[in-house]
Amino acid sequence: MLNISQVRKYIVKPSLEAIDLYSPVAENLVVGTGLVESDFYSIRQNNIPETGGLGIFQMEIATAEWMWFEKLPKRHKARQILIMNFLFPWINDPNPFVFKTNDLKNLLTGNLFFGAMMCRMRYYVSSIPFPKDPNDIKTLSLYWKKIYNASTSPNARPASDFVKKYNG
Repeated sequence: MLNISQVRKYIVKPSLEAIDLYSPVAENLVVGTGLVESDFYSIRQNNIPETGGLGIFQMEIATAEWMWFEKLPKRHKARQILIMNFLFPWINDPNPFVFKTNDLKNLLTGNLFFGAMMCRMRYYVSSIPFPKDPNDIKTLSLYWKKIYNASTSPNARPASDFVKKYNG
C-alpha cells in the first residue's frame, strides 16, 4: 500500500487543484475511493481483468469513455488540462484531441495524477448534490456507493467498507 498521507499531499490535492475541482470534501472522497477500491495497491481489478477497473482508483474504461464523450463539457478546464498534460504528449496523430481506448487504459493504469483527476470528475459529472461535510465519512461512503460503485453485484463492496478503510 502507498503511504496515504503522501498520496493525499502529492497526488490527490495537486491533481484536484489543477482542474479547479478541489475542496476538502473532494479530497476526502477521492482518498476514500482509492482506499476502498484498491487499498492504493492494486493496479488492475483481479476478478475481471478485461473490463474491470484500472489504476489505484479502479475506473473502468467504459466509465472513462462515457464521462469523456458524453458528460464532460468540451470547454471545461479539466478537459483542457487533461488534453494538454496527459493526452497530447502521448499521441502522434493528426487529431490529437480524441481519446482512444488504449490511451485511456495506459493513463488510468499508470498515471496517478490522471487517475485522481478522473476519479474526481466521476463525482463532478453526477447530478446528485455533492456532500458538504468533509468529516462526515458515512455520508461520503454513501455518495461513493451511489455514484462510483453502484453495482448490484453480490461481489460489490458495501458503503460500510469505505468507512472501515477510510478510518483505518
